[in-house]
Amino acid sequence: AVDAATTDAARASARYDLAWALYDAGQRDEAYTEFAAVAAEAAGTPLAADAEFRLADQLIERGRPVDAVRAYQAWLDKYPTHPLRPRVVYNQGLAHEQAEQYDEAVAAYQTVPAALDAAALEDEGGLRDAAAYRTAYAEWRAGRYPEALAGFDAYDRAWPQGTYLADSMFYRGQVYSRQGDWPQAETAFRALLQRYPRSNLANSGQFNLGVALQNQAKYQAAAEAYEPLTVARAGTDAALRALALLQRGQCLFMAARYEQATTVLDAALATNDAAVMPGARYYLGRTWQQRNDADRARGYYQQVVDEHPGSEYADRAAAALGELP
Repeated sequence: AVDAATTDAARASARYDLAWALYDAGQRDEAYTEFAAVAAEAAGTPLAADAEFRLADQLIERGRPVDAVRAYQAWLDKYPTHPLRPRVVYNQGLAHEQAEQYDEAVAAYQTVPAALDAAALEDEGGLRDAAAYRTAYAEWRAGRYPEALAGFDAYDRAWPQGTYLADSMFYRGQVYSRQGDWPQAETAFRALLQRYPRSNLANSGQFNLGVALQNQAKYQAAAEAYEPLTVARAGTDAALRALALLQRGQCLFMAARYEQATTVLDAALATNDAAVMPGARYYLGRTWQQRNDADRARGYYQQVVDEHPGSEYADRAAAALGELP
């Protein structure tokens, strides 16, 4: 179709259609080559503006957020009244965020509503919703927790059925966790699980609920919170399951349910996940010590000392060995 085109405009249009066909087929490099050709051959046209926007997006996809920021800014300087401007401003915020430039990300997101108003556009893509959420999220990433909480609260009020409401509820819980406000974190994660039990954040929310309860010394409740994550089934994240088994075993130990703790910690060891091995062995030592089997306890403590010397449990296991008869 490109070769058959008889005018520059027709050739640019055909090349633009080809670029999108290649993009949709997953041939990204070839697609961006065609977008670059459109930008060069049809400079100043609506097709060129769109192609240049896609080329800036490419830089985010390729992990070059600082370059993407510059490309979006060049686009914004070149096309001050283009209808794509609100989307470009939003994507520039994403690039700033990816580059860990959180102040700049917040500033970009906060200008999206004004850009939409200036363009007199319907917000069909949900940019106001997305920008409000990402403003709060960027504040969280920056460690500005009061501002993040205020942002998530504002988002929930403005968009009670919003696209990012589950995310807002989850990260509110994360903020409270970072602040060590475990009762509020518990409330936030319970609210998430009650309203969005099938969210892609539900498993993380379930785990974080367990953490919040554990940090309040509600060990039995925490063990129950971890339990749904310990069942091996299709689609279960293996690393999260292993960690949930370890945490559940710890909580059962702290609740003085030693026999059940032993079973759960054995299951954690059986996952062969290197991240949980030191803790599982250490707590197995403690459970067998409480069950008055010093030989088994000694074996687990010695494994921690010998096989995990750099772990947080090595010194504790060495000390425990000294306490055994």
